[in-house]
Amino acid sequence: MAYEQLYQKLINVYGLSEDDFWMHKQSGKLIIKHCGVQKIAYQDLPNKTKIVVPELKNYVVHQTSDGLRGKELVISAQFELHHNNVCLRRYVSFGEANEKNLRSDYPWAIAEKRMFDRAVLALVGLAQEGVYSDEEADTFRDPKQKVKISKPKVTKAPTEAAAPKPAPPVLVVEKPSVLEPEFPNDFKEAAIRTRPVPMPPKPMPPKPNAMEVKKPLQDCILEFLEENSTKIFSRSEICGSLNMNTNDFLYPITMLITSGKVARSGEKRGTKYQLRMEKHQPLTREEYHSHWVVASDVIRDMGVDQLDLKTIVRKVTGHPSAIVAQQNGALTKQSVETIINMSKDLVVSQ
Repeated sequence: MAYEQLYQKLINVYGLSEDDFWMHKQSGKLIIKHCGVQKIAYQDLPNKTKIVVPELKNYVVHQTSDGLRGKELVISAQFELHHNNVCLRRYVSFGEANEKNLRSDYPWAIAEKRMFDRAVLALVGLAQEGVYSDEEADTFRDPKQKVKISKPKVTKAPTEAAAPKPAPPVLVVEKPSVLEPEFPNDFKEAAIRTRPVPMPPKPMPPKPNAMEVKKPLQDCILEFLEENSTKIFSRSEICGSLNMNTNDFLYPITMLITSGKVARSGEKRGTKYQLRMEKHQPLTREEYHSHWVVASDVIRDMGVDQLDLKTIVRKVTGHPSAIVAQQNGALTKQSVETIINMSKDLVVSQ
């Protein structure tokens, strides 16, 4: 039973005062005075019940000189709880006094009080709640161990306050889940296999050195022909070797021919170019009469007619006749030798 309930029961049911009981500090037990137990025993209890206290003649005295504590006095008697003169419960109680549990000079009185208090507290059910009489031990009456019990505070039931306004609902906006289309595993594997592999970026061409000055095409062509002075090249061969656009070839090669640094032979797609050396120098008018007249007579003596000779001259110099080639600087000692050799080959082939 809770402390508050015990307090209310002792005060309201059995009519005890706050001076009749207290709390033992050391053990925490509820202690009742002997006079308080007597108040309970000699009153009409609830539900028309009453404790029947035995008469003195019904006491049984057990006096011994060889008990557990040496000399000991024990008194016993039977107490009853009646309802409308009908016995509901019987309780045989014992009270003992010896040198160990007694500091008083009245062992008979103490033994009888202990027997009486034990029986009453047991019949009303307080002993079962841990309630003891102050006659049980001298320490129960020690003023230092007494804790005054005051009336427990009755906490009023909280009045119904105005219910707090419910918090506004929190609107939770769920992000729409993006559902990925499900494909069969074989389709996914095929997609992975056929996925194009990104090509690595092409390396950027190195930036030209700012100090490097780009050479004119005219100088590039001249250097190329000087390195290959014994060879004759067509336009496509020169442009291919110098990584040059063929559309950019006409102007620089014309300037080189006009300046006398490059010799040209042949015509149209058969036009060839070579570095002009001493033998590549164009024949002067005097040299034309001394070299070409002699050469033309030799060629006629071979049996080459005038028409075949013009054809050979056109192939070598790019001009329809020797005089026109000389006037344009295309007739040189080497070209004259080439014309003679081609005439010999023609005669041999016929």
